[in-house]
Amino acid sequence: MIQNKLAIKPIAEVGEDIGLNEGASMVKAYRDANPTDTASHVIGRDILEQLLAQPGCAGINIASAAKVNGERTLVITGVDTDGAAILSYPVVNLAGQLEQKDGIVADRVRTQQSVEEFWEEVMRTLFGI
Repeated sequence: MIQNKLAIKPIAEVGEDIGLNEGASMVKAYRDANPTDTASHVIGRDILEQLLAQPGCAGINIASAAKVNGERTLVITGVDTDGAAILSYPVVNLAGQLEQKDGIVADRVRTQQSVEEFWEEVMRTLFGI
């Protein structure tokens, strides 16, 4: 009997450039199916770099979440090579002792509520208009 093994990419290799056409098509399909949902979320470079700089970080997990008032948001954590969230990691303090530091659990993304705002941002970013 022949066994088929699934080729699973390492966490650091997950994701790929899909190009503007496929990306725009996917966004349009979602927005058409969910016209009142949040159009997009923007995450700043600084927090992404801090997440990726955590020891052992191989990628980022972006989880859909809701604030207490029900507003949609995202919670972002770094993940290790096994896909486990980095909730703490060891560091050596100034006294030379090993201690645990809390991992970063991020939020405070900027949301864009309307389709018009989303496409205006896309056009500005891609074409400068």
